[in-house]
Amino acid sequence: MTAFNSYNTMMGTATVEADLARLVLPPALMVGMQFKLCKGNPTNLEKASKAWGDAARAIEDTAEQMQASVASISADDWTAEDRQAYERKVQEFLQQLQVMHTFCQAVQIALIAYAWALMVYATFAVVMGTFLAALAAAATAAAMGVITAGIAATCEAIAATCLSVTIVATSALGMAAQMAAVVFQGGALTAALAEKAKGNDAALADFMKAEEVGAAAAGANLAQNAVNGGLTFAGTPGMRRGGGFPVSDVDLDADRNGNRTWNVGGGATVNAGGFTTTGGGHVKYGDHGFAGGDVSGNVKHNASGFSAGGNAEYTDEDGIGRGNAGNVKYGANLAYQTPARSRSTIRRCHRARRRAAPTTASASRTRARSSGSRASTTSRTARAAARRTAAARSTAATSTRTRTPRTTTAPAPPVTRARSRPPAARTRTGPSATRPRRGTADRASRAGAPRAERWCWVYLLSGARTIGGMPGASLPSSP
Repeated sequence: MTAFNSYNTMMGTATVEADLARLVLPPALMVGMQFKLCKGNPTNLEKASKAWGDAARAIEDTAEQMQASVASISADDWTAEDRQAYERKVQEFLQQLQVMHTFCQAVQIALIAYAWALMVYATFAVVMGTFLAALAAAATAAAMGVITAGIAATCEAIAATCLSVTIVATSALGMAAQMAAVVFQGGALTAALAEKAKGNDAALADFMKAEEVGAAAAGANLAQNAVNGGLTFAGTPGMRRGGGFPVSDVDLDADRNGNRTWNVGGGATVNAGGFTTTGGGHVKYGDHGFAGGDVSGNVKHNASGFSAGGNAEYTDEDGIGRGNAGNVKYGANLAYQTPARSRSTIRRCHRARRRAAPTTASASRTRARSSGSRASTTSRTARAAARRTAAARSTAATSTRTRTPRTTTAPAPPVTRARSRPPAARTRTGPSATRPRRGTADRASRAGAPRAERWCWVYLLSGARTIGGMPGASLPSSP
């Protein structure tokens, strides 16, 4: 783990903040554009710097070993005149190695210095992006009338100043890149001239060949950066009707390996239909003609996080159909990455839960009301059945047994009027809807008792000595 591992997170944060601020402050659009175009890879630069450092140490070890081997031969073991000539050639070679050692160290320092320049720019970008986001929030509050409305124009003017400051910072980063390029070009030319002066006749020819190969790779990289700059501008939200441009970036390559085999090709990344598709291919060409090629591709479903891809490569550096057979490499991959949930998505989920909560409560109240209605309906039905049973029993008893009325006058029983219909039951809701009312069972039992039995209790309570019937009426007997 190195100090540059946080670089991508820092630049990503700065870019997102600038993209949000541009919705309110137009100058923030170009600030975000510069952040996107200035994004590099300091981790790879650090690895390259270590590789050049390893090369410098290897050259130094080689010089020390050669010098030690010459010194180990004593004068008695080698006394011929060619010893002096050999020692002169060894000294010339050691001087050339010293030049190469110095050049490698200079490149190592230039690469790591530019990596730190990218890291410093990332820190600046985070600070600037955060400031623009706060400025956009203030401008939004002013537009909504929360604070003084005149502050909105001031915020936009400050954003324009921030754009100027960002341009200066971007220019400083460009100057750091130019200094690294000067070390490469100037150091290579100086090393070639120094080696030429110290007896290496092929130094300048090697330098020109290196320039030829490097120019091809540099041209491919410059073309790649130019295309990616246009794609970045076209892919910015709001710059194109119907959304951003589907092609997000391209990758162009033109490299030559130690066997003088060129590898030319490229790839592209397309965002469309909820998928991110990356594909590319290269063609290999060497001194013996076509030497193979490779293809690769990867498809990722943005919503679910699942991705799948594969690659295949064929290499035959002595020419296809010539000499030894080539080799084939292939592979496949299947991956899953947990989709990140934005804060807006989380807020939408919370709002959905709050909207669903009253609906659940209302459903509970509806169920309680329906339960209460069913309970009240059942109670009314039971009372009606009890009344019908009592009436049937009373009619049957009157028709089968009749008593002769007495002459003794008995006190008249209180008149009890039967209701034509039961009182309307109130509808209850809640937990008490299913619980029977107090006294309901007693009333139901009394309603089912025979009418004659009830009359007997009336006479006993009125103080009569004997139970008799009313004048002109017959009293039904108890069953």
